Amino acid sequence: VSRASGRGVGGPLAGRRVVVTRAAHQAAELVDALESQGAETVLAPCIAIEGPTDGGAALREALDRLVEYRQLVVTSPNGASRLCAALGELGRGAALPGGVALAAIGPGTSEALADGGLLADLVPDRSVAEALLDALGDPPEHGARLLLVRAEVGRDVLPDGLTARGWAVDVVAAYRTVTPPPDPDLAPLVAHADVVAFTSSSTVT
Repeated sequence: VSRASGRGVGGPLAGRRVVVTRAAHQAAELVDALESQGAETVLAPCIAIEGPTDGGAALREALDRLVEYRQLVVTSPNGASRLCAALGELGRGAALPGGVALAAIGPGTSEALADGGLLADLVPDRSVAEALLDALGDPPEHGARLLLVRAEVGRDVLPDGLTARGWAVDVVAAYRTVTPPPDPDLAPLVAHADVVAFTSSSTVT
């Protein structure tokens, strides 16, 4: 989905063209915010979200053994949505086994979990892996198991850091990001834009 639009209203961004690179299904909030300030927006998705290459088998298998974990960690709204959907498919609904704590990387991920009926026990102020690593800290006992739900390809800061602290970390892919085919009609709009907005490292890549 591509669009170039503007509301024709005044504001601090009036006359400015901003390219939004988020996945199409996640761009509306940022687009609306920019246009409310007078910007013209160009929706040029640099990524799309698809299921992991294993079809979600590893995630379902891990969730079947969720009682074995002390901590469940989700690192993105996409992962949160896929997690909630997988729990539903397994007939688990929004219930986690007792003794399993739930951590989200930031408010957006926490909100996506809440939309699926899950309330995060831990949400750091900054939505970065380093902040979540600090917030999780050391395990309650060395070798306590932690399930990390994330993209198929992601930074190793969190799993490596948690392992170094003494957690036994299992990483499962809930989704993957792919590059959609470019829209040649957008090229002149992007070329003459004032700002390109990036919201993740995958859109930059």
